[in-house]
Amino acid sequence: WVVPTAAYMPRVGQLAASPTGQLLAVATASGVELLTTTTLQPRSRLTLLGEPSPITAVAFSANRKFIAVATAANSVTAYSTETGMPTQWSLKHHTAVAELLQQLPGSVMGISFRPTPAEPLSLLVYSAGGMCHIDMAAQPTVRLQQEKVPRSKMNPAVPHADPLAELGRNGRLLKLQH
Repeated sequence: WVVPTAAYMPRVGQLAASPTGQLLAVATASGVELLTTTTLQPRSRLTLLGEPSPITAVAFSANRKFIAVATAANSVTAYSTETGMPTQWSLKHHTAVAELLQQLPGSVMGISFRPTPAEPLSLLVYSAGGMCHIDMAAQPTVRLQQEKVPRSKMNPAVPHADPLAELGRNGRLLKLQH
């Protein structure tokens, strides 16, 4: 997306193509631009939510209506591809999702939507040390990680339950052991 007045082209950090191949998301240090693939002309620019941080991953939903953006600060936001604005779900739950993903070991390396075009959508967010599944039809459940209680002297074979691995939570975070 070169304009005549541009003195330089910002370095591209991430690229993602929509499932239909009609849109291309280009992430640079200055933000995320959506381009049409036929002409490589700008279609819209995402209005990024939160503190500025390097973009580590971008992904389109299967129905092409949404794009998710992850940053090195472990925040994830879903945007409308039509308007470039954050979705209502992201506006409402941005802080809760960021708090949840702060418990993810390492920085977010990748993100993907559920591969079916049906809504409600869900996201799989991962780093080198874990992954987190978030159902976008529900409010994220945020619990601060508690210190592990030592094994009971009465029954040393029974470890303390990890509150991050509880079933039924929205934002179930799984840490990788090896």
